[in-house]
Amino acid sequence: MKILFLICICLILTVITLAAEIFRMKKNQKRSETQALKMIRQIRYGQFNINLETFKNEQIKTATAKMLEALKDREAMLAEYKQILMEQNKSLEQSIEREKEAQKFKDDFIAALTHDLKTPVIAEVNTIKMFLSGTFGEISESQKEVLEMMLRSDKDLIELSEMLLQTYKYQQTEIVLSKTKTDLNGYIAEIFQDLYPILNSKQQKPLLNKPDEPVFAEIDTIHFKRVLHNLILNASKYGFADTTITISLEKQEDNAVIKVTNVGEKINPEDIELIFQKYYTGINKFSYIGTGLGLYCVNKIVKAHGGNVKVDVKDDSETTFTVIIPTESGENEQI
Repeated sequence: MKILFLICICLILTVITLAAEIFRMKKNQKRSETQALKMIRQIRYGQFNINLETFKNEQIKTATAKMLEALKDREAMLAEYKQILMEQNKSLEQSIEREKEAQKFKDDFIAALTHDLKTPVIAEVNTIKMFLSGTFGEISESQKEVLEMMLRSDKDLIELSEMLLQTYKYQQTEIVLSKTKTDLNGYIAEIFQDLYPILNSKQQKPLLNKPDEPVFAEIDTIHFKRVLHNLILNASKYGFADTTITISLEKQEDNAVIKVTNVGEKINPEDIELIFQKYYTGINKFSYIGTGLGLYCVNKIVKAHGGNVKVDVKDDSETTFTVIIPTESGENEQI
């Protein structure tokens, strides 16, 4: 009986001892988990001054020390990269600012130069007209031919100067469009008729397609004339001789659609995306001298009218510029 009692006492003591050890292990585990969570929070906020002496397990202590060392190295590397990026960004910002200043200086210079050039050219044009009218006496046919050629060149120079000045204005100031309700049928026909002599110089055949009914739209007749002039002159310049230059007008729902089509040198697909950008002269590979401003101005004016312009090129070298503007618009707009 005594032996059985002693055995029971031993079993009870063993169970108590095991329970105490389990409780101690769970307590240590909980404390370790708490320490781990605290360490993770510290690391998350960039605090690496962790007291490793709180870790009783040497393996965990060693592993944690190595991890902290690696994290500190990474933090130092990131700080160095950040400094390098800040210096590069500062340098890039300075470079962009210098480029903006250079661009503004260039635009201001072009505007001042074209303005100064325009005045003497106008005086020269007036003088040539006086010669041609016989103000200074009779002139021969050969003299008349040379004077007329000079007059055409001077007019081209005046138009180029005006385009440069208008481009400068588009960038520097807001331009108010003075819109009037206009019958595009008669308006386009009149412009097309004015440009007929230019088309005739290359034996190009003008073709005007327009509806029987009037197509009205509110446009700034002066600015929009520059759009049609540029598109028709480009169609002639880059079109082949003895081909047809077609301008068509039609009404599609609430829009007026104007198309200018020629057959000539093809525009490369990569140029189409850039063709309306300022100073872009990719199409001038055909040995024509240009400023790259004509289509830029066209795009600006059309957008100011609430419309858009696009270009389509077919495999048979047919190129079409399409201008779409609303037939009804609100008050005067600004660009």
